[in-house]
Amino acid sequence: MQFDQLEAIPAFYADIEGTKVPYIVTVTFVNTDKKIVFTRAVEQSINNVCDITGKEGLITAKVQTEDDLDKVNQWICKGRDIPGIVLFHCWSGELAEQVMEKISSTFEVSLIQR
Repeated sequence: MQFDQLEAIPAFYADIEGTKVPYIVTVTFVNTDKKIVFTRAVEQSINNVCDITGKEGLITAKVQTEDDLDKVNQWICKGRDIPGIVLFHCWSGELAEQVMEKISSTFEVSLIQR
């Protein structure tokens, strides 16, 4: 897959009783050393969210199997107490869709915009 042209990916807020928790959902990419790498689009989205929200921490949530979907809401709730962004690393596009569905069925979700 080619992602060089992609400048940024969408970032969202999950609203927890009036507190907006910023989060990003992305498919995980690994390099030849099997280490997770961010595409330029993910890096740009993280930077944009930091600029917009003033939050600089990063909570990384690895979603490798469907079993991990049970933890999605916990990670969002953890983001309420930490001045950071929740970054969901999903090991497939299907898991990324399921994460978005899980969050949007539990919390009010809005797009982060400048």
